[in-house]
Amino acid sequence: MRQILLAVLAFFIATGFTACEKKCDPITVVQEVKIPVPVKCKMTLPVAPISPISNIQLGDTYYLKAMALMKENEQYRRYSEELEAAATACIESPLVP
Repeated sequence: MRQILLAVLAFFIATGFTACEKKCDPITVVQEVKIPVPVKCKMTLPVAPISPISNIQLGDTYYLKAMALMKENEQYRRYSEELEAAATACIESPLVP
């Protein structure tokens, strides 16, 4: 049984090599492969707002202090929106293939 398997294997190897010499020419196929390359994001950071609370004096009324806090809250909300927009634009920027 073992000799038969070796004979069959030798036959396939011999005919495979001879058949390939006659018919099989190597075929070269050029294929374009696009690989994304990370590119450093060039975003400009928005300028941080100046805190209006730093201008509050010790004797100012509660109304002025509350208005300064509300103004600072609005400034930082806008600032965080600008930062988020810049970061999102940087993250969603396409990679260069």
